[in-house]
Parts: sequence; C-alpha cells; structure tokens
Amino acid sequence: MGRPALTYHAAGRGLAMSDPLAYRFLLARGQALCAGRAFEVEERARTCLRAARELAGRARDMESGAEASTALDSLPGGTILTRC
Repeated sequence: MGRPALTYHAAGRGLAMSDPLAYRFLLARGQALCAGRAFEVEERARTCLRAARELAGRARDMESGAEASTALDSLPGGTILTRC
C-alpha cells in the first residue's frame, strides 16, 4: 500500500476479472484513493469502500469489512455517491 498509484492500477486489473473475491480489489482501490485529498477522489474512495464493505459482509469476511470501515472513517463526512 505504500504506492497508491500502483495499487489503484492493480486493483482495476483485478476488478476486470470475474472473481468472487472482487470486494478485496474494491477495498484496495478505495484505500489507494484515500491517499488523494481532492473531493472527487474522496467520493470515489467512499463509493469503493462502501461497496467493498457490503460485499465483504455478504461473504462473511469480517476482516475485510472492518478494513473498509476503518478506511471510511478516515475520510471526511459526506453522502454523494459516484463510480469507482
């Protein structure tokens, strides 16, 4: 995670695959986006992290869900939703 641009790109490649663990790629993408502080980037991060948390919950992966929640808590408040 020390290289957000690389993590973001790799997560995008992972999301292009049909994988039942896609929420982990959403989590990585959201965490990478958290490194940016522009409003649009924060909203994209929030959307990815919310989706990752929801899908992790469905998969009963509490660790990934908790990571997504922690990353969401690090972002400023807001409710506008956009695409990842």
